[in-house]
Amino acid sequence: MSLIFSWQDQPISFIEGESIGYAIFRQTSNKTILGLSPINQEYSLFCGIGACQGCLVFIDDQGIVESCMTKARVNLKVKAITDHDRINLNTSETCNE
Repeated sequence: MSLIFSWQDQPISFIEGESIGYAIFRQTSNKTILGLSPINQEYSLFCGIGACQGCLVFIDDQGIVESCMTKARVNLKVKAITDHDRINLNTSETCNE
């Protein structure tokens, strides 16, 4: 069975136990921007230990998570988040509506 989830509607394969963030970066040659701030500051995988919050992504069944600390699972639907989503982390709004 292939281990695949989707990132921005594109398939990403992963190794069992690998985090979402590292799987995305491994598949995209470390060039993936996970989001942009209102002043076009790029959000990306930075510290890799959940401290910087630069790797936040939206997962359909979980909401906003740290991609560096969240294990990849088959059939996850992962999307970039907007700065609005970052500001409203405690809301139940869905991503990019």
